Amino acid sequence: MIKVVHLFNHHTGARYPAMISQGLWLHPEVEVSYNMPFISLGKEICPADSNLETSLLGAEYIFRAGDSHFGIADVDGLLDGHDLWGKVIYYDFKDEAAIDTHRLQTCHAYLKRNWSSGYDRRPLAPAPVPILPVDFGLLSEYYVDPIPVEKDIDIAYLFPPDQRIGRRRYSVYEELDRVRGAFSSPAIGVPTASARVGRRAIFDPPEGNPFLAYLRMLKRAKIVFTAFPDEHDGDSRTWEAFSSGAMVFMDTTHIPSPQPFVHGKHCYIYDARDRDSICTAIDTAMEYLKDDAGRENIAQQGLEHALMYHKPEDRISMILKWVRSSPRILTDHVQLYHPA
Repeated sequence: MIKVVHLFNHHTGARYPAMISQGLWLHPEVEVSYNMPFISLGKEICPADSNLETSLLGAEYIFRAGDSHFGIADVDGLLDGHDLWGKVIYYDFKDEAAIDTHRLQTCHAYLKRNWSSGYDRRPLAPAPVPILPVDFGLLSEYYVDPIPVEKDIDIAYLFPPDQRIGRRRYSVYEELDRVRGAFSSPAIGVPTASARVGRRAIFDPPEGNPFLAYLRMLKRAKIVFTAFPDEHDGDSRTWEAFSSGAMVFMDTTHIPSPQPFVHGKHCYIYDARDRDSICTAIDTAMEYLKDDAGRENIAQQGLEHALMYHKPEDRISMILKWVRSSPRILTDHVQLYHPA
């Protein structure tokens, strides 16, 4: 067994560390402990390690959240005092594209979620040390409620009708809203909670949980549209959509993946920066609402692909393979994005 300690700050309410905690907990080759309790939907899955210093000394690897989401000085003091940064797998999941260069040079490995910069998705500048891109993935909380056999919402787009959501997301809302009369039962611009409340609810008990209410609405949909933020790539909403059993119309991502979704096979991929691309996607969605067999086949293939390759433990397997590789060559681990 690979002994691992996961260092994170539960109080930030972030889902990415939750994914890392789950993946380490579920991975068959890992024995993990945590500096804080590992909590899911109000239940303590694993308590905080009462002998953290001893565990850090005995660990083969130490997963640590990025600086912007950590901020626990006494734990970092243990890493400093025992010169343990060389064991650290540092996962940088902040929205900004900037690299924490002081960590890049001292840690055993550096993982990065956002792989591009700005609205036009400019690629990151090459780093002096190889970096592994690691996207969000499916979480076990997505499957508390089953996918209904009969879906009663034609199309779901659950961002609020507010320009503050960004140009990409608001453009999709505007185009869907323009044709909402063409759908018999749309859920367009119908959020179940604010983003902040929804993010944190993944750690709260199931009763009256707004995040689970949001997932239930997604699962009622035949088709789900998603769109990324303007200034950074990747979000958990894409993975929530795939867990719903709906046919997913997803925005273009530039994050390299070991097993990317294939347009027309697992989902429909469009570009939320491009009004023509959005309108073509909506026209295609209308056609698929008339083709139950074709739509349900793509939805099922997308769900199966996500469950086969994009669970938290799959992310950990990819990370462990990366850190044990020498030399670390990115294309041996992921498929790079190539614009058409």
